[in-house]
Amino acid sequence: MERLKELFVSDLDGTLLRSDETLSPYSCDVINLLTDKGMLFAYATARSLVTARKVTSGLDAKIPLIIYNGAFIVDNKSGEILKSNYFGSDVYALLDRLFEEDIFPIVYAHIDGKEKFSYVPSLASSGQKAFTDTRRGDVRENRTDSVRDLKKGDIFYITLIDEPEKLEPLYEEYKGIYHCVYQRDIYTGDQWLEIMPREASKANAAKQLKSMLDCDRVIAYGDGRNDIDLFEASDEGYAVANAHEDLKKAATGIIRSNDEDGVARHLMERKGITLRQAAKNEIGKILKMQAAGFADLLKKYQDYDTSPAADSIDRIKARFEMPGSIYYFIEAEGEDVGVIRIIDTKDENPKRISPLWILPEYRGRGYAQMAMIEAERLHGRYNWSLDTILQEKGNLYLYEKMGYKRSGNAQKINDRMDIVFYTKDQCEEGKTHGARI
Repeated sequence: MERLKELFVSDLDGTLLRSDETLSPYSCDVINLLTDKGMLFAYATARSLVTARKVTSGLDAKIPLIIYNGAFIVDNKSGEILKSNYFGSDVYALLDRLFEEDIFPIVYAHIDGKEKFSYVPSLASSGQKAFTDTRRGDVRENRTDSVRDLKKGDIFYITLIDEPEKLEPLYEEYKGIYHCVYQRDIYTGDQWLEIMPREASKANAAKQLKSMLDCDRVIAYGDGRNDIDLFEASDEGYAVANAHEDLKKAATGIIRSNDEDGVARHLMERKGITLRQAAKNEIGKILKMQAAGFADLLKKYQDYDTSPAADSIDRIKARFEMPGSIYYFIEAEGEDVGVIRIIDTKDENPKRISPLWILPEYRGRGYAQMAMIEAERLHGRYNWSLDTILQEKGNLYLYEKMGYKRSGNAQKINDRMDIVFYTKDQCEEGKTHGARI
């Protein structure tokens, strides 16, 4: 039976991002790898491309992005606009109505072909001033002294930050005419009212993207009440554990929180692999799989004294009993496709991978890299060591791609093969914070 083509769409703030407005290295690794292996994924956000890229630093997959709450669908790599939704000429009457209420919003538009956000600093609310202060130096910033300038260009987004008693009546007045999002900012607590063209919504953009990519189904992730329409437009909707209760009621299921990499872990479980700790009574199965996993290398290098394919059951039993030694079955496609053994003594000594293998019939699908990503989630990202065969260039490429560096000298085993050693040490991970939009 042919598999259905699925599109995964995740909200960004509060869902894919952690509470400190960063994307975890684990989430980056999972999405980059799974999309590289063919998974169709997009995130949907109220942010602009500029600020979305800042907070998703490290996410380098060529994926479509839904930005400005669905006003645009853009390419993550090139920034090319794939789909757009602008206001019509009726937006000028809307702006005049806001001016009558002494509300002078931030207006997003393409002016002379360039994306700009325009505002009048002398007429800004305190919340608006606090927000625009975080955007000083942004190439899109257009400070002006005239409200007439707020009507310039092709307008696609209007942001109001003010007191609820001023914004709620406007929300009630316009929610049936435009796409309006009325909520408090999850980081500052300020009240926002965002007004967009009727066609601009995460739900509509997800439908457009589904059609563009010729997908059969959409699976969505979210945290806020404003994600309910996205869930309703999707075939499945999963709320993170920190989500609003109203969204949880509309969800297909509840997953782990944003601070627990809920989306990435659900994607890995659904499209990738899981690690299952082996029990002592499964040592015989490990021996059989290990022999099959290393048989080709044993035949190629004839390293009978060192090859895992030549191990006895007593040797595996001894390794199983070593302090900190854990064997995990790598599960994918409903099968055990390989094994990874971790030695983690929970002290200053490096954690070690020894060995890791994928059965021949399951190779070339990224399962070894996925297993290493999951091992790092379980045991920590840094202070690792491993060794491998110098002549196996594919192994060297994988480990170096995962951040491992060569250490020490190669050890000659025989005329056919040498062993080289790798470590992955701690490095400083910078945090990139950025206000929405």
